[in-house]
Amino acid sequence: LKKAEAKFYLINISPSGKELDHIGNDPQKLKAFAREVMKEYAENFNKGLSEQDIKYYGKIEYNRYYTHEDPEVKQGLRQRGEAKEGSHMHAQLIVSRKTADNGRLISPMTNHRGSNAGHSQKFGQFNRLDFTERCEKVFDRTFGYERELSETFQYRKVMLNGTAMQRADMIVAERNHEAKQAKEQSQAFERDKREKKELTQQPEIKPKPEQQKKRGISRGL
Repeated sequence: LKKAEAKFYLINISPSGKELDHIGNDPQKLKAFAREVMKEYAENFNKGLSEQDIKYYGKIEYNRYYTHEDPEVKQGLRQRGEAKEGSHMHAQLIVSRKTADNGRLISPMTNHRGSNAGHSQKFGQFNRLDFTERCEKVFDRTFGYERELSETFQYRKVMLNGTAMQRADMIVAERNHEAKQAKEQSQAFERDKREKKELTQQPEIKPKPEQQKKRGISRGL
């Protein structure tokens, strides 16, 4: 590595509050997800790498702290270095620029997209946007998380950098998604209501008088 080149990179895995609630704020589940993220990290270089080829160390952090850039600090409402309220569990991973065998250089900061096969094999073709989307899908698949359209990376990307037409299409898609969810919830509610009604209408089964008499005689004998 040259003197000015980075030797390590930081990957910050920060689930939303809703995602943390979904996994029960369980650090073991966050660790498991972090390992899945590193599998995606290795594969995203398109160089035949696996998680075992990546040298990294990670730790779970449970708090975030106010900095001088936070509005609350600027307004004098909070002190710099004070812990923020709420659940802020996240994982920080320090990743080596070199592979575990110290044989190859890999950088997630490369903007190369692989138009030249030889160049791609040598330097990789890490796509950071694709990496983010893949990690999002891994979380949903691993923990059975039903993600709202407005929570997706694709939605945020379009609303931030998309054209006016793309943003309009995304808004329409979001409304259609919400309407579909509302319909499904309504159908589920009506189905539960119907099933409960059917249960209450079931006839009560009682023994006939002669059956009661026979039972009394048999007990007497």
